[in-house]
Amino acid sequence: MTEHNCKDGSHGNFRPARKIISIRSRFLLIADERMRAATPFSGIVELGALLAASDQFLYLFSEDPSFLDTVRAEAGKYSRYRIHLLVRENGAGEQYTLRHFAGGSETGDPVLYLPGQDILETWRNERLLDRFCDILEENTLKFIPLPVAGMLILRSIATVFPYDTYLGRHYLSQYIAARDALTEDDRSLLVDIKEKGLPRIDDTYSDAVRRFLKIERKLYTQFSH
Repeated sequence: MTEHNCKDGSHGNFRPARKIISIRSRFLLIADERMRAATPFSGIVELGALLAASDQFLYLFSEDPSFLDTVRAEAGKYSRYRIHLLVRENGAGEQYTLRHFAGGSETGDPVLYLPGQDILETWRNERLLDRFCDILEENTLKFIPLPVAGMLILRSIATVFPYDTYLGRHYLSQYIAARDALTEDDRSLLVDIKEKGLPRIDDTYSDAVRRFLKIERKLYTQFSH
């Protein structure tokens, strides 16, 4: 009898070459000043649900304590969702609280979370995401807020990375190159495409914008989590 040691799964002896990473971080949509000013709460909910790929829950992030009042006033209109908001605690300096809204009620985590220790400070420095795969592998952070323009690419990378680290790093390098090729006007347009619902394909867009959107479409279609 021929022995099979190829570990291809066909003879019940498959073992992954390494332990699959179970990512502990939650990915949150950054509701920054521009978004809060230009996008109705209904649009923010749609974007958060798009990031979560869910019709039941979404995660939001804001460094503005007053956004908590907005969510309190609006959450009841979206009872189908469990809305989770990580927001800076008013008067607490650099501490953030996680609030939960569901079924018309609000609850909160009993602990406060700290930037750098618990939260990746992406709302201050988007370049921190250049180490996105390393951060996923280190797996120490509780929250990773994501910018709206690149959120679908990054979330897709986080989906594939635990199973194929090489492929995840390859896609991250593609994202960084495409992002760095954007002008400020390009970046603004990519935000408008998400926040204002502009066409995702348009011949009038620059080559750099079309390249960025092509990467997003490819990854989100294959790895929408």
